[in-house]
Amino acid sequence: MFGPVRYGRVPKKSKEKERMDENKRVTQAEADQSSNGDNESKDLACYEIALTISQAHHDNCSYTNEKIKGINKKPIYLLSNQLKHETETCSSPDIGSVSESLEAQKIELWEHLALLITPCIQRVVEFAKRIPGFSDLTQDDQLILIKLGFFEVWLVHISKTIDFIENTLTFADGSFLSRRQLELMFNHEFVGNLFHLMSGLNSLNLTDEEVALFSAIIILQSDRPQIYDVKAINKIQETIIAALKFQINKHRENEGLQTTFQKLWMKINELRALGSSHSLHLQWFRTNWSRLKLPPLFAEIFDIPKMSSFSQQQQQQQQQPMNNNDNNDTMMISNNTTTANTTTIPSTTHQQQQQQPIITSNNIIQTANATTSSQVQIQPATTTQTIIKTEPFEQITMIDGTTSSSASSSSLSSTNVNGQTTAMRIKLEDNDC
Repeated sequence: MFGPVRYGRVPKKSKEKERMDENKRVTQAEADQSSNGDNESKDLACYEIALTISQAHHDNCSYTNEKIKGINKKPIYLLSNQLKHETETCSSPDIGSVSESLEAQKIELWEHLALLITPCIQRVVEFAKRIPGFSDLTQDDQLILIKLGFFEVWLVHISKTIDFIENTLTFADGSFLSRRQLELMFNHEFVGNLFHLMSGLNSLNLTDEEVALFSAIIILQSDRPQIYDVKAINKIQETIIAALKFQINKHRENEGLQTTFQKLWMKINELRALGSSHSLHLQWFRTNWSRLKLPPLFAEIFDIPKMSSFSQQQQQQQQQPMNNNDNNDTMMISNNTTTANTTTIPSTTHQQQQQQPIITSNNIIQTANATTSSQVQIQPATTTQTIIKTEPFEQITMIDGTTSSSASSSSLSSTNVNGQTTAMRIKLEDNDC
C-alpha cells in the first residue's frame, strides 16, 4: 500500500545549508574575537595616552585636587589702597583724585596678575610638550596653539580655587583677588561670565585625569588663526578625545558617557568666548604698557608690544646719524658666553633703560616688530639690559626639542588687536636635564 521507506539519506541541499551555517558561525566567532582584540588594543592605547597626559598635568599644574588643599589664602596688599584711603578721608575729594586712585589700583592689580600668571605659562608649555604627537607638529603651529590656548587652559586649572561664598579667586601662592578687584580690572560682564563658567566646570566634579585630557583638547584646537597642519592637529585631538571618553566611561558609569562628555564639550565654546573677550581687554595693556612693569614672557604670550612700530622707526631714523658718528652711544643685548645674535638700541633711549632680570634657559624666545629691522632677544646672559623696566620673576623654560641634537628655529607672524604685525621666533635645543 505504501512504498518502501528509506532511512539514512540526507538531501544535498540540507547538507549545504548546514555547512553554510557552520561557516557563518565560525566567521562570526572569528569576527567577535577580532573585534574584542581590537577593542582591547584601543582601550590599551587610550589608557596609555590618558596616563601620559595625566602625569604631565600632575607634574606641571599647581591646581590639582591634592595641591589646592595646601593653599593658604592671603590678600594681595596694594600700595594704591593708601591713596584710596587718603582720597576717601579727604573732606571734599574731587573727581580727578578718585579717578587717579582707581587708575592706580587697576595698574597695580594688573601688575600683580601678570606676575602670578607668568609661572603658569612655563608650566603649560611643559605640559603641551608632553602631549603625545605635539612635538611632531611644525614649530609655528606649536607656538600658535600655546599662545592662543594658554589663557583658556589656565581658566580651567584655576577654576578649582574659586570661592562663590566669599567671591574670591585664589592663586597657587595663596594670593587671592576679590570679585570687585576683578571687575575693576575687566568689567562686570566679563567677571560675571567668568564666574558662570567656573561654576559650570566645578559642577562636573572633574578628576585630575579628566582635567588633564580636557586641557590637552583645548590646546589642540585646529581652527586657531594661521594654523598650517590642520589634519595633523585633528588626528592628535581625536586620540585624546577617545582617551577622555574612555576615562569618563571608566569612572562615571552611573552618570552616562554622552551626558558628561557633551556638558564638558560645551564648555569649550564658553572658554573660547572668554578668551576672545580677554584679548580685547588686553587692549588696555597695549595702550598703557609704558605705565606697567610686566614680565617679558607675559607680554610675549599675549602680544603686548613694548614700543609701537612708528616710535621704533622714528627713533631709528633720528639715531642713525649719531650711531655713525659715535659707536659708543649704543648698547647691545647679547649673551656674554655665546655667539648669539645681538641687537643694538639707540643711545637716546638711555632714560628709559632699566635693569632686566636674568633668564637662565636652554631655550630662547625672540620677539621683533616685523615692520622694523631691529629685534629684542631674550636669552641666557650674565648681565642683560633692556628698555623696559620689569620685576624679577620665575625663570622660564620654553619649548625644548626632543629629537634633534642641533638647534633649529622657526618664525611666524601674528596680528594683535592693534593691527600690528608681530614676528616671533622660537629657538629649540635639546635639554639634557
